[in-house]
Amino acid sequence: DMCHHIASGLNWMTSSPKGTDGVEVKMARVVWVDLENGTRLMKRRMKAFSHALNVNIPRGQFLAFSMPDPWLDLSKPENIPAMIDRIKALGDIGVLVIDHLAQVFGAIDENSPLASQVMGAIRIISETCNVGIVLIHHAKKGQGKDGGMIEDQLRGSGAILAGVDAAFLVERDQIDKNQVTIKPVAVRGPDAPNISAQFSYEQDDNLDLTSARFWRIAYRSISARAHDAIIQALQEKGKLNHTALRTEAKRIDQSLSDANIREGIATLEGTLEIIFIKADKGAKIYELAGDSDEDE
Repeated sequence: DMCHHIASGLNWMTSSPKGTDGVEVKMARVVWVDLENGTRLMKRRMKAFSHALNVNIPRGQFLAFSMPDPWLDLSKPENIPAMIDRIKALGDIGVLVIDHLAQVFGAIDENSPLASQVMGAIRIISETCNVGIVLIHHAKKGQGKDGGMIEDQLRGSGAILAGVDAAFLVERDQIDKNQVTIKPVAVRGPDAPNISAQFSYEQDDNLDLTSARFWRIAYRSISARAHDAIIQALQEKGKLNHTALRTEAKRIDQSLSDANIREGIATLEGTLEIIFIKADKGAKIYELAGDSDEDE
């Protein structure tokens, strides 16, 4: 979706078809090196996103190469000048996408310090060809969701994160599976905003994509969503002890962890948006500020 917008020069992640509130794009030719999906799937996806954008992209403006032969193995130094020659032979290219990064490591383990050699090769290609390189990489499975630094979710050696100018975590919402959030992890230069988007698509009888696009929606942080769920729970139930309040907040927004909700309760308690009375054995009974009989 992003690459189709770059190829056409249209603002990306607008909130409507004619919206101007998206990310400003500088028009450029794009090359996608597909090392994972294969020709058929790649063509279907390209057509689906092109169909949704409904704009005539000039031929050659967005090129895709699936399962190239020879393979793109950047662990071998001799392949670096070969890749540079292949890019230059295509003419003026603005963006090169590698999908996905682990596939170009060759014999090098992505967790090894030698990962810096591959990242260095990518930097050489970028600088020599004056091309922006987008690397698609994967996060660790089941780690870092409820604690730790967001950058710790990145799979592989720390040299991978150190070798890029910007890294973004793309997460799917646990409740609305068609909603994603793009969060900057590390950015050299001006800060990048968090972006939330809704995936809009159509499928044929075989469930293959026929039209696909992302639309920008309002971003709500985890803490804000926790506050909303806690307040809604008290609006619906009136008074709740700490355990019951956490249970109700979780029911309202299942994407929240217990740690998210506990932190939200503490914050709202500190700002006096919710208040409590002491019950037996030091238990707290919560209600919204202004709802208690004593306040009346």
